[in-house]
Amino acid sequence: MVTVTRHAEFEAAHLLPEYPGACANLHGHTYKIEVTVGCRERTQWGMVLDFKVLDQIIKRVLPDHKYLYNEANPSVVEQELVEVLQKHSKAIQGFPFDTSAENMSKWFLTHIRDEINKDSELKAKGVQIKKVKLWETTNSFAECEVD
Repeated sequence: MVTVTRHAEFEAAHLLPEYPGACANLHGHTYKIEVTVGCRERTQWGMVLDFKVLDQIIKRVLPDHKYLYNEANPSVVEQELVEVLQKHSKAIQGFPFDTSAENMSKWFLTHIRDEINKDSELKAKGVQIKKVKLWETTNSFAECEVD
């Protein structure tokens, strides 16, 4: 199997309200996501897929310039922040978990896989996501691979 990887960046803010450290405070990141996909049947040019196509798929799921929060079990602080941000029509995105890089890398893998599977041409070719690496800082990342 041949694989290709594309990266993209996005800006987001979050907090981990019950964390016993600095991440309990509201803060932001310039996230970098690396998505690796592969397939056995390549195009006549030997390509897995056009990098621009993969870029478009990735960007459909990125929460760029949003406040990210745990909507399944929000803390009081998260609830109040969401209310204020909604009142002022600011961008937010809820997740069904605390917004650690580890949790988000798995979420991105699942949702990018779903986007690939919606594309009948890519699905017919057998394009599959292999892994997602989510950089939270320039020297720290979480990685999730297909089981």
